[in-house]
Amino acid sequence: MTNPNCDNVVETTDELYLLFSESAEFQQEAAIRKALHEVGNLLLQIRKRAAQARQRYVIAVVGLTNVGKSTLISALFGTDLAPRRNGPCTALPIEFCYGAEQVICLSHRDSVQRQSQTWSSPAELHGLLERWSVDFVGPGTRVSVQLPHPLLQDGLVLADTPGFGAAQFEQAEGTHEAIVRQYLQSDVSQVFWVVLGEQGIGQREVLFRDTYFADLCDDVVVSLGEEWTPSEQERFQKRFAGQFRRSPPRFHFVRSLEILEAGHTASAEQLELAGGIQDLKRRISDSNSPAIRQNSLSERVFRLADDWSVWFDLHRSERHRSPWRPDSWSRFASFAQTTPAGQLLQARLAPGK
Repeated sequence: MTNPNCDNVVETTDELYLLFSESAEFQQEAAIRKALHEVGNLLLQIRKRAAQARQRYVIAVVGLTNVGKSTLISALFGTDLAPRRNGPCTALPIEFCYGAEQVICLSHRDSVQRQSQTWSSPAELHGLLERWSVDFVGPGTRVSVQLPHPLLQDGLVLADTPGFGAAQFEQAEGTHEAIVRQYLQSDVSQVFWVVLGEQGIGQREVLFRDTYFADLCDDVVVSLGEEWTPSEQERFQKRFAGQFRRSPPRFHFVRSLEILEAGHTASAEQLELAGGIQDLKRRISDSNSPAIRQNSLSERVFRLADDWSVWFDLHRSERHRSPWRPDSWSRFASFAQTTPAGQLLQARLAPGK
């Protein structure tokens, strides 16, 4: 049976979170209490994405230092906008958003005043990014670049992020890694994770993903130095798909560096021939569709309810026929009766089912 969409993912996850968190405090069995808290934390992450989807939707391109994040973003825009060298220009999150004019803005967490300036060419933009990143790098500081590109319509923000894994003091507040951690936790709705095809996915990358963006990442972009055959791409997917604790992501194989080296701009046909960019652009545009985002988040809620039901059936005993605090369950059951999705969730979570 196909799950009906949650009519409002935010309200549904709010009610589910109250059910799980209140029941965790009520539950005496340590293992069940821990599992209830785990589900509650995952619901909070879904709720955050659902709330962000109502406003601006930030897709962050994330990966190790020097894997081609900035090159990929420039290829998506068809021109060399994002600085393609590691260093000062990539020390801050750079948000590309829609605007009728080409403007760059610098904002700070500890000040309401912003700096802004128009730019007319990629070279001028790169110069501003380098100067501002050197002068103002720090936690809570970010740069936004406005431009009238169709990929950025309807509130989509595409963010180039500092690379993680550089040789820095990782816990220091101003390091690249600390900056990207803070940005992921506070602003990002979805992650496109860039990895190098020739290197595969290492444990350092897996640990960072599992800690900071596992529940934001549905897509892995594999940057290729040369063309791979379909069988080689399939082998890569099979090799690394098992590293994902939940459903495997969608893999995209791209050769973005060659596009820019060919002359900084490219037609749609050239981009398609270069490999994967047009498909990736369609995927990003789909991610910006409110209906598609709602469907995806709704599926996550149902999958999480199923995971919980399977876990509890395996671990409950006669003493623990129901994990729920009685008044919390009554409140959730009343809410669930108002929608088809709520009724199905109630049936899956019902005590003693």
